[in-house]
Amino acid sequence: MKITDSKYLFTSGKCILCVVLLLFLVAGGCNEPAEPDHIYRVTLQTTAKTPSSPLLFSHFVEIGFGYQIQPMMAEKFFNRSFEPIPPYNGKTKNSFGLLLPEGRYIDDWSGEAWYHSGYAHDNWYVTPGKPGNPAIISDDLTYFVTESPDIDVKMELRDKDGIHGEQYVRIVNNEINGWGGIAQDGKFFQTDISCHFSGYLRSVSGNDTVEIRLTTGEDPDTPFFSKRVRLNNEFKKYEYDIPYTRPDGMVTFTLLIGPGAVVEADAFSLIPDDHFYGWKRATLDVMRQLNPGLIRFPGGCFASFYNWKDAIGEKDSRVPQPSWFWGGLNDNDFGTEEFAMLCNEIGAEMMMCVNLCLPQKRKYLNSKQNAWQYINYDLPQFADAEQGIRDAADWVAYCNLEEGTHPMADLRVRNGFKKPFGARYWEMDNETARWLNAEEYANEVVRYSKAMKAVDPTIKIGMVTYDYGEGVPLMLEIAGKHIDFFADRDDGGEGRLEGMIALLNEYNSRNSTDIRYCNTEWQVHPYSAPNPKEEVPEPFLYGHKTKIKRAMVLGTWHCGLRAAGFLMHWQRQGNMVDFVNYNNLANTHGQAVIETPKEGAYLTAPGKLYELISRSPGRYPLVIEDYEAKRNDMIQGQAVYSLTKDTLVIHALNRTDTAQTVMFDLSRLGTQYKMMSVTMLDADDIFARTRIDMPDEIRRSDRTQRIRSDKIVLASPPRSYIQAVLTRSK
Repeated sequence: MKITDSKYLFTSGKCILCVVLLLFLVAGGCNEPAEPDHIYRVTLQTTAKTPSSPLLFSHFVEIGFGYQIQPMMAEKFFNRSFEPIPPYNGKTKNSFGLLLPEGRYIDDWSGEAWYHSGYAHDNWYVTPGKPGNPAIISDDLTYFVTESPDIDVKMELRDKDGIHGEQYVRIVNNEINGWGGIAQDGKFFQTDISCHFSGYLRSVSGNDTVEIRLTTGEDPDTPFFSKRVRLNNEFKKYEYDIPYTRPDGMVTFTLLIGPGAVVEADAFSLIPDDHFYGWKRATLDVMRQLNPGLIRFPGGCFASFYNWKDAIGEKDSRVPQPSWFWGGLNDNDFGTEEFAMLCNEIGAEMMMCVNLCLPQKRKYLNSKQNAWQYINYDLPQFADAEQGIRDAADWVAYCNLEEGTHPMADLRVRNGFKKPFGARYWEMDNETARWLNAEEYANEVVRYSKAMKAVDPTIKIGMVTYDYGEGVPLMLEIAGKHIDFFADRDDGGEGRLEGMIALLNEYNSRNSTDIRYCNTEWQVHPYSAPNPKEEVPEPFLYGHKTKIKRAMVLGTWHCGLRAAGFLMHWQRQGNMVDFVNYNNLANTHGQAVIETPKEGAYLTAPGKLYELISRSPGRYPLVIEDYEAKRNDMIQGQAVYSLTKDTLVIHALNRTDTAQTVMFDLSRLGTQYKMMSVTMLDADDIFARTRIDMPDEIRRSDRTQRIRSDKIVLASPPRSYIQAVLTRSK
């Protein structure tokens, strides 16, 4: 980067290099800087006796919450097995800023700031015909266009004798001469990356020859792949490799049948050859950028109604199901195996959120208890507490034991995974106060922990503490010897965290335990605004005055800067804060650190912050004289030693709309630092957001400079976060 691009102000002895907002002053003619707006006098005293946790910067992925998982995966078909899809319920619509007053909701997602192609619900439609708008998501849609005005072909949905799931499709061609069939648009192909198609087909009557073809939007009449296949009267799996050498672009898949023919289809798949255990490569690349310490799975509220055994093994043997809690479809193509492979590949710890089966859950999801629950479910499979304990212990064995030591370990090996996954962290369900009081829940945690640690004594068990208030001390006394971390939530005000850590410190000291504090689901955004088109109340923006609507705040630089302040606060607690999971990881209608459209993947504005701060070598925050930072402060400074204390990291946060000059006085440290590498993130607007075609809306500037003074002055532009790494060597 050229010096004239910098926005920093550094001291170098008595001569100041002043480069602010593209203004470059020649070194010989520069003047002494004005008095800094903020001075931080750094001391040798650390804010905690222990270094901050390497897992601090962590994340959370939830299956079945909206449409976040599927765009991360390599599978190109939407609803590949032709399943019935329940509507997204009111809880989902509210969480994603889609719910309006009087039960109305936004059904055209394309107008929302967070929308991209990955959110598209591509209809299966009769072709020739009209596919419908994939951005229209409404309660009355099935995502099948079963007839066409252009041809006498019909699509029938059948529910018996299929291959995979509850439903399959029958295609009936009533034409005398014309070929017709079914199609799905919007399959993104990349140059020189071949794909693999597989699917089950059978002839019911008439012409038994079908044609599989793929075409581009630029040349819809000339397929780049075409294959005619003769079927028999039993379902058979057909598989074909599909080379692709054209430019990157959207492709239409079509299955054509002859006049007078009746054909049935089920369990399709279209996946690129470069996928990684079902993940698309762009997802892996952006996850490596993000650099998560730990990832929580499979929820969230979803986890409370989930059986991990439904989502292991061969894809077509898994059972697609409704997303019981949130609405929509959980196809179960993503499960424990895919999650483990992702985490192991990118070096992230795994945390499993365990479903505590309870009689209270059997009929919990019904509209009498919650008007936002559209479908009344009877779920006896989640009501047997003893079976729940056995399933949890089996999950530990499936993930962590060696072949030959347990039937579940042997099952994992038969499913193709010889090496144990190594899942260390296990959280005992989510938002459990819905069903159990403090004492009941703590006793249930003890029962689960004993069974699970009997399988693997090295795992770490987390007990939910949010929502229990004054009951937490009793819970700790009951379950303390059986848990390893508090699974808490600490989203807003000051003081809660310190109180919880004090409680843990007292208990640990008295019982020789080492229970840590964790925040398993952290909300950074203005969650409680009444509806997506109403102005966000000023308190939820923590100092910013604006007319912006709630739905426009999610995933913006406001969330990134606010995350920086919170993360600096948690870092000051040392290793008593083990990890904090940003809610959410991906594709959560803006509320995420990565987004994965069909064309690739990118870091959101908060994701840009995490990419930088997660790589900070700082682990021992230092006390600053006469300064006590609050995590909601608009301007913050922090200095942090590395583990070896030979490197110092400076954090400077400016959430205001005014440029600030900050000085870090290091004279008390007694160390002469020689080099400083500085990275700054900033944006023109506090509500700036990135997109795949606008990745640099959050600007990043990097520079390295020699330093000869123990007083470091930084020019902090509006809406900026600066990380400076000081080293002793040149």
